[in-house]
Amino acid sequence: KSSENISNDAKYYFEVIKLNKELKSFWYDPGLIIMLESFFKRKVYARNYPAIKYTQVPENYNTSKLASDWHVDHSLMVNVFVVLEDIEIGGTRMQIIKGSHKYQNTGNFMYSSNAVKNFETIDFYGKKGSIHIHTGNTIHRAKLSKGKNRLHLHFECTLGPNILFNVNNLTK
Repeated sequence: KSSENISNDAKYYFEVIKLNKELKSFWYDPGLIIMLESFFKRKVYARNYPAIKYTQVPENYNTSKLASDWHVDHSLMVNVFVVLEDIEIGGTRMQIIKGSHKYQNTGNFMYSSNAVKNFETIDFYGKKGSIHIHTGNTIHRAKLSKGKNRLHLHFECTLGPNILFNVNNLTK
């Protein structure tokens, strides 16, 4: 959070976290794993290491280097966000298109605002400690609010394909 944003762009700061006993017990939580495996009806695997993600949106931001356009990620993954600071309904938050996880989306596809304007959106907000889960196949975006930042713990799981490996993250 102490990173200085000299460009006045809205951007993410993403930092892999060193594993400790508490983090591992949450990351490997049997209840969470059972819930995800029940949804997908098969085993899930860690896709990446746990990370802290800070979304910084200056009061007068010029441009965004964020996923603020409607899109889907990889269809065989799931994201788990643990909110580390309260997110207000009007704050910087994630929005999803209700029921879009049931569509046959293809990964890394962008949707125009016009294409989704007649669909119901759901805002992901909540108190510190809230947990938000969405599949990568869900149409979603970062809804930016000027001067409103977001901080969360970020976990990614996959059904097997698309496991990310970065030796620099391993050393952390």
